[in-house]
Amino acid sequence: MNPLIDICVIIVTHNSGHFLDQCIKKLNSQTLPPSQIIIVDNASNQLEYLDKLETNQNIDIIRLSQNLGFSAANNIGFKACKQSITHVLFLNPDAFPEPSYIERLVQILDREPSIGAVSGKLLGMEKSTFLPTGNIDSLGISKTWYGRWYDVEQGKKDSSDQSSPKERKALCGASILCKKSTLISLVKHDGYLFNEKFFLYKEDIELSLRLGKLGYKLVLDPNAIAYHARGCSSRKSMSRQFRIESAKNDLYVSTYYMKKSIPYCLFKFLGVYILDI
Repeated sequence: MNPLIDICVIIVTHNSGHFLDQCIKKLNSQTLPPSQIIIVDNASNQLEYLDKLETNQNIDIIRLSQNLGFSAANNIGFKACKQSITHVLFLNPDAFPEPSYIERLVQILDREPSIGAVSGKLLGMEKSTFLPTGNIDSLGISKTWYGRWYDVEQGKKDSSDQSSPKERKALCGASILCKKSTLISLVKHDGYLFNEKFFLYKEDIELSLRLGKLGYKLVLDPNAIAYHARGCSSRKSMSRQFRIESAKNDLYVSTYYMKKSIPYCLFKFLGVYILDI
């Protein structure tokens, strides 16, 4: 592994005390550990879980006075990366990478300049017990012909078959690794990294599509494993407010990037907003 590689992990938290300790432990056990971990807290109600991390030298904590949303918090975290950083991993606090996870993703990402972002196989984990479900959480993100985005193979049993990396239309925002130079290029081209119109949901798809427009490939490596204790196990378990936010962002993505999906996304938004379905 190139000794000049320097990893920063950005974690956005909001009342994430149940998960964060486990997440940090997994990062500290990496075969290629990060030199910087940036935690951007979106105005948590209780801050004790952050206070005990203050003395950790490689953890920088940014405490926001109000909840600015996932995209804005990630942008703030990116601006706080040290100058020496070469690779940035955006990681949810409820995502727990296996020891070789970061090293495997860096190897894939650095294999060719055309790869703009990588992620690994995300497996399901019970939120309360931290026990694996045995099911796949995400093998990247794809889209139906009519415009519905979905996590590939979600809910299916994990077969643990070894297979080669695959290109995807988008990657799950619970874990995305990019070169810092690629992200800087994206900011220079578009004027922003994550789109702050997206308070929550679909920001990972919008980021992926913009990377694709710049000519970058998005790659999923099924041999890099992380566990994800997903907040909402299904659309039905989401609050109406969150379903409206998700549908609104779907409509935004279709309007600006995939116009043929507008009829489906508009129907979905009106169904949630008016009929609460």
